[in-house]
This record gives sequence, C-alpha cells and structure tokens, in this order.
Amino acid sequence: MFRVASIFSVSRRIVGLVGVLLLLQIGIDCFFYYQHYKSIEISQILFHSVFLIVMAGCFVGYINKYILSSVDEFLPIVKGGSSPGRKNNYEDIPGLKQIESYIFELIEKAQDDSESRKHDSMLQAVKAKNLEVAEIFGYVQEYVTNLSSAIVNQKVNVDALCSKVLSNRSSIDQVYLGSDAQGKSIDQMVDTLNNNEKALKVLSQEIVDFINYQKSANEHVSNIINSINRVTEDSRKLSDNSVGAKNLANNNVGTIDQAASGMSRINGIVSLALLKIEGLKTGSEKIGEITSVINEISDQTNLLALNAAIEAARAGEHGRGFAVVADEVRKLADRSRKATMNIAQLIGDIQKDIHGVVVNMQDSSIEVQKGTSLVQQAKEASSQIIFSIDYNMLQVKSICDLMQDLLLSGNEVRSIIGQTEQASDNTSKSFADFSAMFSAINSVISEIKFVSVENKDNASKMFENYEDITSVASQVTNETIALSASVEQQVSSIFVLGDTIEETNKILA
Repeated sequence: MFRVASIFSVSRRIVGLVGVLLLLQIGIDCFFYYQHYKSIEISQILFHSVFLIVMAGCFVGYINKYILSSVDEFLPIVKGGSSPGRKNNYEDIPGLKQIESYIFELIEKAQDDSESRKHDSMLQAVKAKNLEVAEIFGYVQEYVTNLSSAIVNQKVNVDALCSKVLSNRSSIDQVYLGSDAQGKSIDQMVDTLNNNEKALKVLSQEIVDFINYQKSANEHVSNIINSINRVTEDSRKLSDNSVGAKNLANNNVGTIDQAASGMSRINGIVSLALLKIEGLKTGSEKIGEITSVINEISDQTNLLALNAAIEAARAGEHGRGFAVVADEVRKLADRSRKATMNIAQLIGDIQKDIHGVVVNMQDSSIEVQKGTSLVQQAKEASSQIIFSIDYNMLQVKSICDLMQDLLLSGNEVRSIIGQTEQASDNTSKSFADFSAMFSAINSVISEIKFVSVENKDNASKMFENYEDITSVASQVTNETIALSASVEQQVSSIFVLGDTIEETNKILA
C-alpha cells in the first residue's frame, strides 16, 4: 500500500513537472506565434490544456466516468483544431507528437479498463508507461535543448541586427548632414547664378549701347568719306584750272618776249601793244579769279582738315593716325592759301604795271627803256606765276593723293566698323542665348533644390524610423535574453524530471 502511495506521489511530481513543461511550451509557442502573426487562437490554448488535464488524470488515478466523458467532449477539438483544414502546429515536433499519441492511447485504455483491475496489473502498466514516458521526455529534452539553441541563435541574430541598425544610423546621419550641406551649396549656387544673370543683362545692355555708338560712328565715317570724295573732285578741277593757267602764263611769256624783241618798233605798234596790254589785263583778271578760287579751296580744305581733326579726336586712339593726316592737310591748305595770296599780290602788281604801261604808252619814245625794263619784269613775273602754278599743281596733286589715301582708309575703317558691328550683333545674340541658358540652369537648380529638400526630409524620416527600429530591436533583445533564461531554467527542470523518472523506474523495479 505504501509502495502504491509512493508511486502515486511520484506520479503527481511527474505530472506537475510535465504540466510546468507544457505551460512553458504553451507560453513559448504563444509568444512566437504572437510575434509572427500578432494573434493567439483559443484552440491552441485548449489543445495544450487538454493534454495537461488528461495526463494529470491518468497518472494521479482520478479518472472516472465523469472525467472521461468530459475528455470525450474535448476530443474533437484536440483532433481537429479550431478551423477545418488547419494542421496542428506541433505535428512536426517528434516528442510532442508521441506525447499526444500516448495520451490518446491512455484515454482509450482507460475507457476499456474497469475499476476492478488489480493493483499488480496496474503497476505493471504504470511501469511500462513510465518507460515510455522516460523515452518521451528524452525527446522532449532534445526538443527543448534545440529550442534553447535556436533562442541563442536568435539572440545572436538580433545582436547583429542591432549592430547593423547602429551602423545604418551613422550612415543616415551622414546622409542627413550631406543633404543639409548640399541644400546650402545649392542656395549659394542659385545666388551666384542670379548675380551672374544680372551682370550678364547689364553687360548685354552695354553691348547694345556700343553697337548703337558704332552705327553712329559708321554714319559719321560715311559722311567724312563723302566729303573726301567731294574735296578730291574739287582738287581735280583745281588741277585742270591750274593747267590752263600755266598754259596762259606760258603764252604770256611768249608775248612778253615778242614785246621785248619788238621794243624798237614800239612806236609803230603802240596800238597793237595797247591791245596786247588789254589782253594781258584780261588774263591777269582771270588769274586773279583763279587765285580767288584757289584761296576758297584752301579755306575749304583747311575747314575740312579741322573737321577731320575733330572727328579724329572723338575717335580717340583709333583716330590718332587720321588726326596726323588731317594736320598735314591743314598745313598744306595754309601753304596753298599763302601762295594764292602771293599770286594775288603779284597779279595786283601786274595790273598796276599794265595800267602804268597804258598811261605811259603815249610817251613811248621816252619810256622805251622803261618799257623794256617793264617787259623784263613782266617776263620775270610770268616766270614766277608759272612757278607758283606748278607748285600749286604739285600741292593739289598731293592733296588728291592724300584724299585718295584718306578715302581708302575711310573705306577700310567703315569695313572694320561694319565687321565690328556684325561681331557685336553676334555677341549680343550670344549673350541673349547665355541669358536663356542661365534661366534654364536656374530652373534646373531649383528642381535640384526641391529634390534635395525632399532627400533631407526622407533622411530625417529614415532617421526617426531607425530610432524606432533600434528601440524595437533592443526590446526584442531583452525579451530574447529573458526567454533564454527561462528556457535554461526549464532545461534544468527537465533534467530534474529525468532524474525523477529514473528514480520512479527504480522504485517500480
């Protein structure tokens, strides 16, 4: 009787340990199932609860008809689960599968056994079942050991996850700071582009003003070229007139020679001499007119040279050579004016002499000697006139050459100004293209700035999310450590349970 009581006492201890083990298994499974699916079904809790109730009833000996009928009511739930087609979560675990089979076997045998079973046969059955329970707990021990190893591996993985999260957090900090610096750099770039665009507009306006100034200068150069053409044409006319005057002077020299040779016949040909003198007077008047024309041309040339010097001064550095030419033209005009004044003075003297000849011709016999002298003077004067005309012709020719050079230079200047104007127009168009390009670049940089701001916001959100992940990872690590400690305790309990089963087998032996 005492032996039977001891057996039941040991059985109660075994049932208690198995119950603790099952409750631990229920808690672990519920925890992982909740972590994965965020929900726990009642059927799982009832399934393990039925295991606990049935094993306790079998080993303690309190199985009766009422308990067996209650167990029969839970059998459909145990076998089928909470929903049709749902597999048992523990079919893949060998130890728990054998426990389940063992419980069903005990239930079936308990229903077949009667209350009149003898104690010795019951002890034999309990002994045999204890051996089976020992084997089953061996599987359970192996399963719990594997579970402990899996939890340790999970802890290692969680630690690695935390390390990666911390490293990613550092990278996200760098991305956030880089996005902030990039945004500031883009702001500076936008300000620089705006300043460059303003400076470009000012420079473009200056180029437009310069183009207008070049157009005005081109018009002035064209006017100067036209004036040079007119002066050249007048100089050619003056040259032709000078040739006529020279021919006339040469004729006058011949006439004077004839007068000198026929001085002995002056008395006889006084009337003819008077006529010749009248012709000489007319010629001198024409020469006076020519000198007046030359004087006017000299004045106009001087005025033109003055205008050219003024325009050259306006042109600045580019008109320095033109100013030198204008100064030379002015000097030549002054010399020509002085020469014409001398010619006018000489013509006046000739006219006075002719007048004296007319007055004194009446007393030709007395004044023959004087007449000869006067003729000689007239001849010399004519020679001087011819010399002055030749000199004037040379000056006019020089003026024509200078005007031709000025004309060529003016045409070259006008061509250069035209090319400069074309280049300035192209430059203005290029600046307009640059302005459009700056506007496009400014638009693109504005878009880049918008994207940079979005990247900065996203980096900030990622930083906040990684802080949440770090917190969750730390929580999981703590729970894993606690679970690992609990599993270690349960493993110790399982070893104690194994020792208890061995003692029970010894007692039953």
